[in-house]
Amino acid sequence: MIEDQERGLGDNMLKSENKSLVDQIHYLNNALHEAFKFVAKTINKTDRVQSSLTKAVNGSNVVARGIALADAVTINNTAVKDLMPFAKVCEAITYTQDIHSAPWKTHKLNMCSETGNFGNFVANSTNDEIEIQHLEHAIDDAQGETVRELEAENEK
Repeated sequence: MIEDQERGLGDNMLKSENKSLVDQIHYLNNALHEAFKFVAKTINKTDRVQSSLTKAVNGSNVVARGIALADAVTINNTAVKDLMPFAKVCEAITYTQDIHSAPWKTHKLNMCSETGNFGNFVANSTNDEIEIQHLEHAIDDAQGETVRELEAENEK
């Protein structure tokens, strides 16, 4: 950042009037890369949880089943920890809270530090009313799909 510019809220936000189209494309490409990396990491962890749970169900004895369950819990806890900043930011957006202020700011900063430009993109989207509506709609869609999928599983 240029030294004589005043810093302020959202100063890391992509401003199209100050960035070339190439810089914007690079930023969005990096945000998508970080998002995909985050999803792939979560997939890897859920695959390991599933494997451990399968071992627990099919374990030959109580000790083997207990070890597999403990492994599943440990892996699941790391996945939950990775997702917690996003969960808190989604909660703030759902309740129309300012994620750039306490107590939400810590979660926003954690989200940005863990996922780079993907987190920055989500955080910066909360500076625009239309983008906030898009995020709220995505959160509502995800909640509705989760309920429908879990109900369908329970009916099997």
